[in-house]
Amino acid sequence: MEVVAERGLHGASMAMIAKAAGVAVGTAYVHYADKTDLLLAAYREVKADLGVVALAAAEPTGTARDRFLAIWHAVARHLAEDPVRARFLAQVGVSPYARVAHDAVVESTDEGFSAALARCELEAAFV
Repeated sequence: MEVVAERGLHGASMAMIAKAAGVAVGTAYVHYADKTDLLLAAYREVKADLGVVALAAAEPTGTARDRFLAIWHAVARHLAEDPVRARFLAQVGVSPYARVAHDAVVESTDEGFSAALARCELEAAFV
């Protein structure tokens, strides 16, 4: 995330990422098929963390507006505390990877994210 945040997606090579992680390039390829696979894994991790923050801030009581503001402020605080992750998300968000990354998160089999998504869909049906 640090390399992408500083150099951008196209400026971050697998060699640079591996060096920053303190591993050999070959080791990176053992765990990730390519740079896209690595970027998507990092993106899913950041989004999962944001989901945890959002769910923790979402009080089950209160108006939809109050819940929205609580979530919005909690996510903003979380990203302000970790500007590298915020810049990483910004880099991905304006890149050709944006749609693929978003779809990877939505299609995730992560239980916490799936539960949060189902909860949001259920609540939206009643609004």
